[in-house]
Parts: sequence; C-alpha cells; structure tokens
Amino acid sequence: MMPEAEQYTLDSNLESVERIEHLVLDYAQRAGFCGISLEQISLAVHETAANAVFHGNQESAEKKVFLQISATDQQLRIVITDQGSGFDPSKIPDPLAPEEMFRERGRGVYLTRALMDEYVANCGPNGSEITLVKYLKQREPHSN
Repeated sequence: MMPEAEQYTLDSNLESVERIEHLVLDYAQRAGFCGISLEQISLAVHETAANAVFHGNQESAEKKVFLQISATDQQLRIVITDQGSGFDPSKIPDPLAPEEMFRERGRGVYLTRALMDEYVANCGPNGSEITLVKYLKQREPHSN
C-alpha cells in the first residue's frame, strides 16, 4: 500500500535542505525504494532543495520552500518549489564543457537530471517549481 501524499512548507535555510532530504528518503522507503535508488534520490533531492534555498530564495527569511511528495505503484514524484525570481534551465552552462570542468559549482541540475528518470523545471518571476520522478523498478537491487 502506497503512503498518502505529503506536503510541507519550510524555511529557506540549510536545516530545511537536510529536512527535505530526510522527509523524501523516509517516504521513498515506505513507497518501496531501496539500495542505489535511494542514494540517487537523496543526492538529487539535496541538490534541488539546496538550489531552492540558496539560489532561488537566497536564504531569505521571508520566503518559503514547498515540498510535495507522492507515489503510485510505479513511481515517486517530488515537487520542490521556491519563491525566488526563477531561472532559465537552458542558460545553465554545460558542466562537461572544457571551460566549465574546473569550476567548483554548477553541476547540481546536471547531476539531478542524470540521477532521476524525469526532471521538469517550471520557472517564472515568482519562483521555480522542480518536479523529480523516479520509477520504481519491479525488483530493487539491495546494496550490501
């Protein structure tokens, strides 16, 4: 039986990034995810939540981060929304380009897209809504 959908409103701070990651991992386990899938979800959610807090809301105490988590028997859906000024995903430099290879930052969206089965960014002047989807495989491999 799938867990019921959950929604949260959190402050724009580092503690919320960690809380979002914990909430999603707990939910994902209850939905049947394990092993490497949990590790992939963890990193993708951490990167997306950090982007919402630090880049989107710029750690503003007046702005919130919204989290929605839901699942079916086939997939986990995570929606993270900020109240920032939005961004254009097509303008993010390719982290694999030679001129970007040694930069300390700028790989979060790239990693998230690689780790999740779906990544959808709806961005506008009132914030960014990032939807992450991970499909539940019939037999999740267990890590040792």
